Amino acid sequence: MTSLTKILGANSKTRQFRKAEFLGRKALFTDLRLARETVPNGIAAYDLREGDGPEYNEYGEPLPPSLSIAPSVIVNHFGTILVAGRFESVEHEERALDENDWGFGSIEVSLAEGISWLKNRVPFGAGD
Repeated sequence: MTSLTKILGANSKTRQFRKAEFLGRKALFTDLRLARETVPNGIAAYDLREGDGPEYNEYGEPLPPSLSIAPSVIVNHFGTILVAGRFESVEHEERALDENDWGFGSIEVSLAEGISWLKNRVPFGAGD
């Protein structure tokens, strides 16, 4: 854990989260850095990094934002996600995400509501 996350991280217990899906798993998203010591046991936190600027296709149309996921991000922090368990493929290095690797729902929940949702067996869906 970086000292910056300890100093500047928000308390996860006092935040609202958006339901989301990353790498095929349900997740809770916040655009804030979270202090890792406030994340409950059994829940893993990962930071998201946004690319340096807008990217465009060959027709000049904007592409979806370039995102990557890592255990901790300092520069270009886009947000933090919480998941039940860990992503083994991300545990020690950053991983690029393509547009099919993530999605956001529209519902905001508290940490307690979100953890209950993460642990139930109902998959992420349109109602989220």
